Amino acid sequence: MDGDKLMVLSQITYPPPPPNAIATFAFTDIAEGTGVFLFQGFNANLAGTISYNLTGDNALFSQTVQTGLVSNTPKNYDLSPFNLPKVIKGTAIVRFSTKGALSTETVSVKLQRVSGVDVTDVGSQNITIDGTPENTCTVMSLTTTHFKKGDILRLRIMAVNTNDLTIGNDPANRDGAEITPAATYPTKLEAYVPFRIDL
Repeated sequence: MDGDKLMVLSQITYPPPPPNAIATFAFTDIAEGTGVFLFQGFNANLAGTISYNLTGDNALFSQTVQTGLVSNTPKNYDLSPFNLPKVIKGTAIVRFSTKGALSTETVSVKLQRVSGVDVTDVGSQNITIDGTPENTCTVMSLTTTHFKKGDILRLRIMAVNTNDLTIGNDPANRDGAEITPAATYPTKLEAYVPFRIDL
């Protein structure tokens, strides 16, 4: 085969393309161009210190079913830092159950961006409750806010100029000592937060 030329082709192996990332939303608002995430508030024991956190796990057992609020001392429920930039816009819903000591008490509810030492309100609302166990739900318009990588979404809840009161914060929705039965007064602390999506 003097006149023949032998061509050798090297085999090139291409890695398979990564699967498309699919965000799981509680629901989407086509008109607003947002996908709504449901976050649950809970607390955990970290080396003897109680931390307050947000999670997407709706079956997690909180360290305590209830949390007491001391007047004008907020509880800050923080989500883990974002791995990618996000934009929050639209209307948020926050719901939880309470048990107050007086006939009329005020609870401040805020969503905030924590960026290093800077804390910025994204939305806020005050709620009036009474001394009996009750279900509480509020909606708040949010300022369109950009979260960069490493920023934290915070749900801040505080009793305002009043006696101490109790809120539920158990994703697993167990009965509390004062907020009970959970079938009537859920001990979940839920925040529905809208994120901008490309439709």
